Amino acid sequence: MFRVVLTAVLVVLGLVAGGSAEAATAPDQWTSEYAGGQNASANLGEQVITAATAPRLTQAWQVTGGSSFVAPAIVNGAVYHAVNADNASLPGRFIARSARSGTQLWSAALAPNAQYYRGQTIVGDIALLPFEGWRQLGGITAVDLTAGKVLWSRSRPPSATNPGNDDGTGGPIVVDSGRVYLNAGNNVLSAYDINTGALLWHIEPPDGWANGVAAAAGRLYTAGYAGAAGPGLVAYDGATGKRLWTSPGLYGSPVVVGDKVLVPSYQGVAAVPAAGCGRTTCPRTWSAGITDANPQSILIGGADPNYLFVTATLLDNTSRLIRLSTSTGVRQWTVNLSKPSGGIPIRVGDTVWLMINANAVRGWSVTATTATPQRTLALPANSYGAVGGLAAANGSLIVDVWPSTLTAYRVPGT
Repeated sequence: MFRVVLTAVLVVLGLVAGGSAEAATAPDQWTSEYAGGQNASANLGEQVITAATAPRLTQAWQVTGGSSFVAPAIVNGAVYHAVNADNASLPGRFIARSARSGTQLWSAALAPNAQYYRGQTIVGDIALLPFEGWRQLGGITAVDLTAGKVLWSRSRPPSATNPGNDDGTGGPIVVDSGRVYLNAGNNVLSAYDINTGALLWHIEPPDGWANGVAAAAGRLYTAGYAGAAGPGLVAYDGATGKRLWTSPGLYGSPVVVGDKVLVPSYQGVAAVPAAGCGRTTCPRTWSAGITDANPQSILIGGADPNYLFVTATLLDNTSRLIRLSTSTGVRQWTVNLSKPSGGIPIRVGDTVWLMINANAVRGWSVTATTATPQRTLALPANSYGAVGGLAAANGSLIVDVWPSTLTAYRVPGT
């Protein structure tokens, strides 16, 4: 019933994708914190927010009560996000809103004794939400978007090596090939069937602390630090959890684009073949040093087969936005910013956006030969300098900021 009502509302609002011959081949959607399990942080199907229209973006709506620290999901004209109760023992809510107006379309009650801070992933008619357990194990809850109610909820297995220490920890999660992968407590991995929630496998890998996970083509990737001789990037068989190969020295959150896994390394970015190399240890396809910037942190996003965007925050509290070639790692242009960046760059159609000092969002043309920004959007005064994330689809650029505020920017008249 909820899906029928939602579809009817979206048709009236003109937000359901049609069969126009001019429609982009890539879907116009943002399905998770980083726009899908590959973590590309890119929506190549967006056609309303473009380099031509970006200068006209204006705040369209704002709602409080987001309660998440990551970007919302935006699919088929609806924005999805969780709202936690003030008391963790009470049930929270999972809410669907119109991407155009922010109007609430429906909400579903979530399980109590859990807090949903780590976002959501939309797969077809199912929303998957990792949760932090309150006086219980952390885990994953699945919401049926057709019925608007919880489909299943599963707790993660308790830690065998460190019982009780971080058992309440939940996500992040990524989804691929009918499986949802939970990276709980940084070094525990579990895989579940999307439709039933059945536990498929669970391991506590001796691979150090995983800084991020990605999944594509039946493989799961983690990257993290485990000492000088640690494995760095690790690839697993998604169906069994068996380790396939490693590539040492890569510790940042992995991004999968085409046949490459892209990972930040110390003062740079590297690419490794996504399918491996036929050996247990794989070399890098290319490495791109960012040593001229002397960065204290490097983040990557906004990736497609042609371009990769890098933010480097420097020791002097300034930052840089850098465009690299995805195929070769060659640097193509650099933007010097007088303030620190606020997170991962995201790709929206033919534009790229970045948080600046947690109080503004700035956008550039992806293909520009110069680094002149197309638009700078000041964030609301109630953002308090803490940003959860950016998402964009269906003509809305949405910013999640603490305390629990979603702000949407749109091109007037769209």
